[in-house]
Amino acid sequence: MTLKTIRRECKSHQENWIILKIYEWLGNFKLANHKAKEERK
Repeated sequence: MTLKTIRRECKSHQENWIILKIYEWLGNFKLANHKAKEERK
């Protein structure tokens, strides 16, 4: 494994982490939104 491939792996891992965080955030947002709707009833 060369330094270049390691760097590429790190970059893709970082991007995946960001995507995961965004999905997590969106999921939490949807959950919060759903709970708010339930409370309004």
